[in-house]
Amino acid sequence: SWGMYNRECVSYTAWKVYQRYGYMPYWGGHGNANQWPQSAYNNDPRISTGSTPREGSVAVSMAGAYGHTMWVESVLGNGQIYVSQYNYGIAGEYSEMTINSSGLIYIYFQ
Repeated sequence: SWGMYNRECVSYTAWKVYQRYGYMPYWGGHGNANQWPQSAYNNDPRISTGSTPREGSVAVSMAGAYGHTMWVESVLGNGQIYVSQYNYGIAGEYSEMTINSSGLIYIYFQ
């Protein structure tokens, strides 16, 4: 629905944004995770980005050729966040994990 490939990290996080906030912008098919921060900046004044994790935000890793998006389920403290995601490790599966919160870009949809 949002120009994202099915069963990918971006389609999962787009669905989570829609589920939580009732909208997910169509970013013209710019579906790679590493394109999300710029798409958010360019396309919707309701959306901001930053380096501080918040529950209900999308965490973006810019690593690799395409990057990776994750849904921030909770901020645990001590620099840790608990995320849910799809296609981590290119396995095409849903997973949850605790990760270090530094070095990521966070997209705030509220």
